[in-house]
Amino acid sequence: MEPNEFLHPEQRLPSKAYSANEPRKTVIAWREQGYPNVADLCNLVVIK
Repeated sequence: MEPNEFLHPEQRLPSKAYSANEPRKTVIAWREQGYPNVADLCNLVVIK
């Protein structure tokens, strides 16, 4: 696995921290959609 690769939530062990599991799913969905609603500058600098 490369440092910039992410495991899909189904590939990860469930976290015992209740607040970790749902945000993981939300972030994965956001990435799969191509980072919608990210400011243009942030998109140029951070994502690409």
